[in-house]
Amino acid sequence: MPKTDEKNPRDWFKFADDDLELLDLALEHGTASSAALAKLLEALEKYLKGFLIDRGWRLVRTHDIEALLQLAVRYEPSLAEYIEIIEPLAEAYFENRYPGFDVEELSPAKLREIRERVLPLIERLKRL
Repeated sequence: MPKTDEKNPRDWFKFADDDLELLDLALEHGTASSAALAKLLEALEKYLKGFLIDRGWRLVRTHDIEALLQLAVRYEPSLAEYIEIIEPLAEAYFENRYPGFDVEELSPAKLREIRERVLPLIERLKRL
């Protein structure tokens, strides 16, 4: 594999596509774990970073998808409609990855529902 470049939006999208592929494999096998949800949110983080880098944003090492979406809204105000969807997911991103929080049980149906709510945002980020 050729060397990737953190300043190349296509490289961010490629890594994000790989994360979504892993999520889809988990769903095909009826798995709904916090790790599967994390893959969806990691993919979203990478799509947001790719979108922002494409607009000249200088990479900041963060996993805060809510803050990344707020930055993306500065470049594309119509993305603000997704803030309401992302806010609870931003909390879940950390709560489901580390001990010390109340963890919501995740069914395959619930994970599919979350994926379907996030997918339109991902598709827009890839097109804009």
